[in-house]
Amino acid sequence: MTRKALGKGLSALLRDFPPAAEPPPEEAVAPPVVAPVAAAAPAPAPTSGVLEVPLDLIQPSPYQPRAHFEPQALEELAQSMRSGGMVQPVVVRPRGERYELVAGERRLRAARLAGMSRIAALVRTLSDEQALELSLVENIQREDLNPLEQARAFDRLASDFGLTQEEIAQRTGKDRATVANFMRLLRLPAEVQALLGDGKLTAGHARALLKLEESPVLQRVLAKRMVARRMSVRQAEEMVDRRLPGAKKDRLVQPPQDPNVRAAEEVMERALGTKVRVIERRGGKGHIEIEYYSLEDLNRIYYSIVKKPEIPA
Repeated sequence: MTRKALGKGLSALLRDFPPAAEPPPEEAVAPPVVAPVAAAAPAPAPTSGVLEVPLDLIQPSPYQPRAHFEPQALEELAQSMRSGGMVQPVVVRPRGERYELVAGERRLRAARLAGMSRIAALVRTLSDEQALELSLVENIQREDLNPLEQARAFDRLASDFGLTQEEIAQRTGKDRATVANFMRLLRLPAEVQALLGDGKLTAGHARALLKLEESPVLQRVLAKRMVARRMSVRQAEEMVDRRLPGAKKDRLVQPPQDPNVRAAEEVMERALGTKVRVIERRGGKGHIEIEYYSLEDLNRIYYSIVKKPEIPA
């Protein structure tokens, strides 16, 4: 089935869905005389337009890709609603006498926090497929999903719609490489994905670990080490690279160290009380590596170098 690109955003997508057809006018006839009957069943929910919908009539979306909602951000949005009202309505679809949320989970939660009983909602008649696509695209285009949530959203578009990475990129306004990199995160072990979802690892740390895809046990060990040592992405990449095939061989073919350089290392190690390495490069250039084992150790080394007391006055 041919689809329109969704890169222009949520408003463009909503315009793509036709409004519900208006029922034909009824002929003006006299009502028949009938015997009294039992009370009629409740009328179904309206199927289009912007309405004030009671919060207790809106049920959650089964397609919501977001698993984590920052409490502070929700409270800030709730406070904004208390003072200025709601700026953008949520999107819902009729489900019998109730409504199902399609887009706007944060706004709905914030409205409940704000003590509101009703909320502005754009009611659209959508198929399951349209509701899924709209929910995922709206969240992806907000760009505030965490890396794992975004990866799962892309994977949902691929698995439920059979879309290629190129098609997903076109529909979400991303480039294909970005889509591919996020989806690769789902190849990581479950323990590593949990650290990523909790924000303890970034997408950069996770991409470094993907180089060790053939060794999930090592991926788990190094992921925990990255978190424990609060490594930067650069440090994580270097740690992973040292464990790649061929890394030890490359280290063996390095030329022997100059005795004067080694002597300088020993002097600095005695002065700083930690391991020091001088890395030589061509043209007389290079860099110095100074190891530390805790934030307190870093603080001590810093004041040793700048010649100040360890505890500032």
